[in-house]
Amino acid sequence: MTFATIITARSSSKRLENKILLDISKNYKCVDILIERSKLVGLPIILATSIAKSDDKLVRYVKNNHKIIIFRGSLNNKVKRWYNCFTKYNLTSACFIDGDDLLFDYHLYKKNFIKAKKISRPYMLKNPKNIVTGAFTYIINFKFLEKIYKKSQKVKDVDVIEGFCKNINKIENIKLEKTLVDKKIRLTLDYTDDYIFFKKIFKIFNPYSSTREVIKYLEKHSELTKINFFLNKSWKLNQLKQKENF
Repeated sequence: MTFATIITARSSSKRLENKILLDISKNYKCVDILIERSKLVGLPIILATSIAKSDDKLVRYVKNNHKIIIFRGSLNNKVKRWYNCFTKYNLTSACFIDGDDLLFDYHLYKKNFIKAKKISRPYMLKNPKNIVTGAFTYIINFKFLEKIYKKSQKVKDVDVIEGFCKNINKIENIKLEKTLVDKKIRLTLDYTDDYIFFKKIFKIFNPYSSTREVIKYLEKHSELTKINFFLNKSWKLNQLKQKENF
C-alpha cells in the first residue's frame, strides 16, 4: 500500500465520552459516517486507534460492520500512532480525517490528494484558519511525518500537532472557495451541544451529502448553527493552549 485515508479516533474522549460510537441516527454511529464519507475520497481506509482496552469495543464494532484496515498504536501520542501506521503499511502519503469531523469535505481531500501524492519532498497540506471548523484537517507525506515524529516521540501526550511543525517550511494552506470560509458554522463533534446539532443535521442529510450542500442549507437556517457555534471560541482557545505547550 502506498496511499491511504487515515481516520484518527479513540474512545477515551474527555469532553464527550465515547463519542466515536454514539448513535447519530437510527442507522449510523459516528464511526459509520466517517467511514462512509472516507470511501468517497477513493483511497484504502485505515482506522488508526489505540492499543488501550478502552478501544476494544470500537475495534470489535468496526470489524463486524466494515471491511477496512484497523491499526492500533499509541493511546496518547497521536503522531507516534501515525508514524507506526505509516511504517507498517509502507505508506508514502495519507489523507487524515479527524474522528470529530463528521461532515469533512471529501471533495477537498480527493481533489488535493492528486497534487500531494506527486510531491516527494517533506510536505503537509493543511486548512487555513478561516475554514469552516471540521471541513478539512491534513494531507501529509511520510517525509514530513518523520520530521514531526522526531520532535514528538519523547512527549507522552500529543493531540494537536502544530507545535511540532514549527520551522518546517514545507507547509501549505489549502485553497478554498468562498462557501467554506468565514462562516459561523461548526462541523465538529466535541461537546454535548455538537452532538445535538449533528443529530438534527442527519435527520435532514445522509452520510454522503456534500459539505457544501450542508453549509448552504445552514446559511438559510441559522437556528441550527446557533445550537453549537458558540462553542467554537472555547474550542479554539483549547487548541491554541495545546499548541503553546510545545
